[in-house]
Amino acid sequence: MTMGNLKAIAILFVMLGTVVMIGCLGANPETPPSGGEFKKFSSAQELSAFLKENSANMPYGGGGGAFAATTGGVFRSGTAVPSAAEGAADTSKSDDYSTTNVQVAGVDEADIVKNDGKYAYILSTSNRSVIIVDAWPAENGQIVSQIPIDGNPSAIFVNGDRLIVLGSSGYYWACRGGLCPLMESSIAPDYQYTPPKAYALVYDITDRANPVLKNNLTMDGDYQNSRMIGDYAYIVVDSNTGYYDGNYTLPNLTRNGVTTVIQPQEIYYFDIIDYSYRFTTVLGINVKDDASEPGRKTMLTGYSQNMYVSQNQMYLTYQKMVNYFDYMDEIVDAFRPYMPADVSGKIDIAMASGKGKSDKWAEIGGIMSNWTRDISYNQWQTVEEATAPLFYQIQLKMHRESDKTLIYSFTLDNGQVDLASNGEVPGYPLNQFSMDEYNGYFRIATTTTDMPAAWSEFRAPTTRNNVYVLNGNLAITGRLENLAPGESIYSARFLGDRAYLVTFRRIDPLFVIDVSSPTNLQVLGQLKIPGFSEYLHPYDATHIIGIGREVPEVAEGQRVIPAGVKLALFDVSDVANPTEVSKYVIGGQGTYSEALDDHKAFLFDKEKELLVLPINDWGAWWGTRDKEAANGAYVFRLTIGQGFELRGNISHMGNDYWGNNVRRSFYIDSVLYTLSDGLLKANSLSDLSELKAIELPTIDYRVVY
Repeated sequence: MTMGNLKAIAILFVMLGTVVMIGCLGANPETPPSGGEFKKFSSAQELSAFLKENSANMPYGGGGGAFAATTGGVFRSGTAVPSAAEGAADTSKSDDYSTTNVQVAGVDEADIVKNDGKYAYILSTSNRSVIIVDAWPAENGQIVSQIPIDGNPSAIFVNGDRLIVLGSSGYYWACRGGLCPLMESSIAPDYQYTPPKAYALVYDITDRANPVLKNNLTMDGDYQNSRMIGDYAYIVVDSNTGYYDGNYTLPNLTRNGVTTVIQPQEIYYFDIIDYSYRFTTVLGINVKDDASEPGRKTMLTGYSQNMYVSQNQMYLTYQKMVNYFDYMDEIVDAFRPYMPADVSGKIDIAMASGKGKSDKWAEIGGIMSNWTRDISYNQWQTVEEATAPLFYQIQLKMHRESDKTLIYSFTLDNGQVDLASNGEVPGYPLNQFSMDEYNGYFRIATTTTDMPAAWSEFRAPTTRNNVYVLNGNLAITGRLENLAPGESIYSARFLGDRAYLVTFRRIDPLFVIDVSSPTNLQVLGQLKIPGFSEYLHPYDATHIIGIGREVPEVAEGQRVIPAGVKLALFDVSDVANPTEVSKYVIGGQGTYSEALDDHKAFLFDKEKELLVLPINDWGAWWGTRDKEAANGAYVFRLTIGQGFELRGNISHMGNDYWGNNVRRSFYIDSVLYTLSDGLLKANSLSDLSELKAIELPTIDYRVVY
């Protein structure tokens, strides 16, 4: 194969196949979403044809391969295993207790621990069980029951006398006799692959010592996310299409042993392409009415990235993909002035054929390959130099289209789920806090990536940050673009008429943005300080708490190395001049808090002047800091006047088990509870003295692999 042939193939396929994965300039926001209106497949043949045509147009195909969901697999629901504490328990209950830190009031988020002022419900992912603890009064705390859960439980909800367990089974390799002891690791285990199934298990926990499984719902695929509004849990499940050579697998939905196969005629879609199609199903389950059929809607989508849920709307976001075959006409036209007439004529015939895009462009690629093979290297250099500017413009178009986020919205109403709208914005959101719904408008903060000014430039792309407001039809009504060039969004929070953004490269600009008008967004002020915040939480109407990293100031071009975990209190009462009124830095390099990545690990109560963070100080293991003093739950008093005051540290390090990193905290009345994988501790809120320590069942990974 000649050098010219290699270059032609690279330009036609390799460059265009990989460029869609690189971010770029945001496209014209007025351009309507490429997906158009919601559609439904009319038949299995139409679904198969859509998958074949669009999956084949992607560089990596759209199939699920060996990991496709099938109808096989066995799911065994857990049964309650009462402990020695079975029997009558103290029915007293406190009305003063903390709940999960959620983004939207009235929209609960599943977590690994819940409490109701009396009992603590703990999901032990290592032990694959839900442990119910009689937690209050603390001095009498004890395990009441344990529910073993098959598969990989992810999170739980508690709604009165109902416990909901969410997760996925499958994706595991079973050893002979169960788990594999290290001492027998030289013995080849009997490997077994089980296709994934998402599950929602609803237990009646009226008798906490004897939970009863009332509703067992499973679906082919993976559990992705969920919310609970009132008595309804809304659950998102992604199922692989398993597409290969015209064949695909439809997901099964099984409830209490009765199976329903989702039919092609029930599946919605847009005319968009993706690297790996998924059947995304949103389920609405009445957790109190066991006879109620779940509401559901299924769409053919790509991989969902982020989710935001208000009281009556769900928004799912996806990265937009670009069909590089849509640009092949322009590629061919760029070459035409340099082609012999017979080559151009053959291409015209191929274009006019009734073949599908993939077959058509495979034929054209062959014609182009034969032509470039027969020309000299010098001839090819001339063609390459002449067409390079055109190829750059095509590449730029593709970047502009691929650097977008698709948004789908669903209406939620008492368990019923309906598709509402679709839209798109330039850039990508960071997480759920980059999105918000307010007064009928959807707001979203994104980061876009500019492409180098010329194809020949070898430099990192430039990032820019934006805020968009969309109406009920997800059409853009307002925009604020090009914030903090060269930086990226590290945290965002929408609070009523204000949006707060933290961007970062070397220092931390906190932007205060007026989003009161959906058509006229304005930056009101900004604050630049060392470090950055990764989570923002409202203290009151004029103060914001930031949790992030301390970063020493360095000169331009020097390496930025984050240090300890930083707590900051911002005063935004003067919106034009926000200030940092208090800060506290924990540890140094190697210090981490789960609250940086999961807001549910953050406990704050303004009335109690209480802020609690879990801290894992890995630097203490090889440095001079005391390991027990450095790791655990850091308990702060937080007030406007005094800022952050460390009251103490509750450590779980002294226990002889693995998994002793504190992950969550909550309070009941005057008692602070801290949770690690193997321990639930109760300490007095007044002086942090220990009241009770309850060891939890767990797996010792030093003995079992």
